[in-house]
Amino acid sequence: MESPTDSNLARIGLFRIKPLAYRKKRDAANKISPRPGPRRPQTLRNTVEPGFPDIQDPGEIPIAQGTGFTPTRAATALAGGRLLPAPILSSAEKYPRIAGVIVLVSMFPLYFALAEWALVREISSPALAIDHWLPFWPQWLLIYASLFVFLFLPVFVIRSSAFFFRGILAFLAIMLTSYVIFALMPTEVIRNTKLAKTGFWAWAMRVCWAVDPPFNGFPSMHVAESFLAALICRKVHRGLGLAALFYASLIAFSTLVIKQHYLVDVIGGLTLALAAHRAIIHPFPRNKLSDEERDRAPGRALWAAGIYGVIVAGFLLYYYTRIA
Repeated sequence: MESPTDSNLARIGLFRIKPLAYRKKRDAANKISPRPGPRRPQTLRNTVEPGFPDIQDPGEIPIAQGTGFTPTRAATALAGGRLLPAPILSSAEKYPRIAGVIVLVSMFPLYFALAEWALVREISSPALAIDHWLPFWPQWLLIYASLFVFLFLPVFVIRSSAFFFRGILAFLAIMLTSYVIFALMPTEVIRNTKLAKTGFWAWAMRVCWAVDPPFNGFPSMHVAESFLAALICRKVHRGLGLAALFYASLIAFSTLVIKQHYLVDVIGGLTLALAAHRAIIHPFPRNKLSDEERDRAPGRALWAAGIYGVIVAGFLLYYYTRIA
């Protein structure tokens, strides 16, 4: 029979430990001598012995205690360490933000695979009268192409890990939902606009149309991702968010005047962005973001603008030195 002292010691903090008398009895029954020295500080094991429900060995502290929970650690525990190769898991643990971005980027090839599949399927073209009234302005390609930097704006702005991974989840939700719609309801944008034979903008449009097929129109991922990025930035800094929303509106307009999307596609993309924001981004409490993160957000956003400026300069240099 255990002593009152052992009974009182059976609970420490939030975890219960096994009395010393029980540990000695267990070791004797198993013919194992007590191990000398301190036990391991942590293990993936969470042993529950018969007759002692919800009692843990003092050496078997839960893995999340003191080390912090991460998706990689959880996946490793569930799969017994065999889910992914050790170097990949180690890199993901060390650079979680980079790992999240890589996951998003790795989803883009599926977009082109679905576009190729649309070639052998019956497709629709949801054009409205206003789509034919709008003029063709190839100069707006400068705004349209900026999405590929603009959608990474949250990477520059956000410093909170919890909020950052909410953003990753929201972008994943948009991409996966779009891909399902592309597979079930393929659409096509009819490109009957004649381009000039020479000039930078004509050359740039040919490059754009060669890279981006006229399929996978509804919903517009350009619109969905640009507005989601802007709404994420608005959670961090209201002024920056309003400026980003204005720029996202310019991106949406650019998809119409360079004949990459129809108005229905734009509305679908905006709806998708608002739904992802409402379900994933909006519930995050803004007061969990630090003052330093909010105050420095506009300055950090300028990095994205600078990077896009360098990219545009590179294209101009290439065109006038190699093409023109």
